[in-house]
Amino acid sequence: MAIQMGSNLGQMLVDEKVISKEQLAAAEAQRVSQGGSLGFHLALLGYVSEEEVARFVAMAHALEYIDLSSTQVDPEALKLVSEKNAIALTALVVGRKPSALTIAVVDPADERLEQLAKEIKFKHNLKVDWAIAPESYIKISIEHYYGQLKAMGINTDDSASASSSSASSSSSSSGSQNASDEKSRYQEKSAPPAAAMDMTSIMEKAGADAELTMMEDKKGDDDLATEGSQDDSLVIKMCNTIIADAVTKKASDIHFEPFEKELIVRFRIDGALRPQPAPPVNFRRAIVARFKVMAKLNIMERRKPQDGRIKIMVAGRKIDLRVATCPVLWGEKVVMRILDQENLQTDLNKLGFEPEDLARFKEAIFNPYGIVLVTGPTGSGKTVTLYSALSTVQDPEDNIMTAEDPIEYNLVGINQVPVNPEIGMTFPAALKSFLRCDPDIILVGEIRDIETGSIAIKAAMTGHLVISTMHTNDAPSAVNRMVDMGVDPFYIGTAVKAIVAQRLMRKICYNCKVPTTVPDAVYETMKIPRDFFEGKQVFDKGPGCNVCNGTGHKGRTAIYEVMPFNDRVIKAVLEKATAAQLKDIAIEQGMNSLRVSALKKVRQGDCSLAGVAEMTSAD
Repeated sequence: MAIQMGSNLGQMLVDEKVISKEQLAAAEAQRVSQGGSLGFHLALLGYVSEEEVARFVAMAHALEYIDLSSTQVDPEALKLVSEKNAIALTALVVGRKPSALTIAVVDPADERLEQLAKEIKFKHNLKVDWAIAPESYIKISIEHYYGQLKAMGINTDDSASASSSSASSSSSSSGSQNASDEKSRYQEKSAPPAAAMDMTSIMEKAGADAELTMMEDKKGDDDLATEGSQDDSLVIKMCNTIIADAVTKKASDIHFEPFEKELIVRFRIDGALRPQPAPPVNFRRAIVARFKVMAKLNIMERRKPQDGRIKIMVAGRKIDLRVATCPVLWGEKVVMRILDQENLQTDLNKLGFEPEDLARFKEAIFNPYGIVLVTGPTGSGKTVTLYSALSTVQDPEDNIMTAEDPIEYNLVGINQVPVNPEIGMTFPAALKSFLRCDPDIILVGEIRDIETGSIAIKAAMTGHLVISTMHTNDAPSAVNRMVDMGVDPFYIGTAVKAIVAQRLMRKICYNCKVPTTVPDAVYETMKIPRDFFEGKQVFDKGPGCNVCNGTGHKGRTAIYEVMPFNDRVIKAVLEKATAAQLKDIAIEQGMNSLRVSALKKVRQGDCSLAGVAEMTSAD
């Protein structure tokens, strides 16, 4: 049984009660005006999934349905059809049998496919076994697999370069002429398909208003090729538009979360996740595949987490995206950290330090040797503080080397080394190498084990300044963390110059914030001195306005806890004092705790008391 991919298919779907007549009419009208297949537009409108349409077509034609997301394509077989023809026909060579090629298509009734089959038969003495796959999956796979061939230096625009069968190699000159004529007739009928639906209209329908000019890194870190101008794939435009929208809204992270009946897209803006307009759930696999292609990840591996990186241009600005995938119940969750080089703030005076804390921190980092640690959870701004410290102490006469996992921003004049455990380039290995490279200042992305800690202390005690991070709740806890790792307290007291803990607090919107009073009960529960806000107006989050997009918050500021290692602190460390005892001593010596630093932001009118309670614990 054969059907045409148009009104006949639609009528059969209606007869089988898969869709209604009204839904068919809407999808058909959209297909006529914008091009593409009927199944594609039925899925786009959310009436039925692409997979369901493809399976229906496969059943009607008595052909095999292929799930490309779990199928490994044979690269040698792929060479037998040029990339140009694969794109024009939306056809992907999946594999090769002794006497046949398996090719996945959307519409097996397309008359141009007959010409392709003739060419393959003539040139390679192979027949074609057609199979069915969803359109978006085929397009994503074409880009991925042919991209791999091009990365290997293989010409994907000339299928004749592939190894052919003995029958084609022994063809006579007249046969070659016939092949040329056949190919010419085939190419005449192989005009590119109509452009896919313009993404702008889709995003407008979903409520998005961001415009984009996207560029993707295809050749290297500095060679950026135009993305999107020649590829009208709906999925690509959809992904690009969402990224551009996130950059426009100054989001720090993009979350794609697949569920059974919906795909949730959320941006982390000012520290909180905000729901965004989402594509139809039918595109969840295609969208994940697209991001994995951009990040150079394995699109066929869906059972294990993967990490990658994307370099793009958005509105003329270089943007790096750190991509992490994680298998979940209904597919793969994708989280992308947005690293905007132009928004990197490396001026210590503008990071949010209180004047006395800034003076203590600068004193520590201008030591000729020793360790300075910055602690805090993931996403608390530690990297910015580290880079700001390096920018402050950077001198043309110094050799500065960093070991990072991953490198988040490129710093001019600083030797940055990416950590890669898979090839043995771990933090300890990088540190050992650095000590042979005549360094003055060393940055270690994180001290997470005894080996890294021991080498860092050795470097600090032999005339180097070492700056690093740890994951602890506050500054005093970092001492206990190192002791737990196995570092001797003597070396901690001798090598460490200061420990800085930090958090990022949401600022209340300056335009709609409202004045408030502090109830007596709050002074008690939050342990705030009664005279702390004397003569100052305290503000709370407002109802929301157009400046803050109705959230009541606008921007974030850092709060810091700087614990310098003076004589009393060093003595307590040597006596193996607890974190609580160290904190009491440091506060007596004038340290501003995270709670006090946050309360000072409230006194300045930047933050709310609710934010203080959310981000810090009472002293």
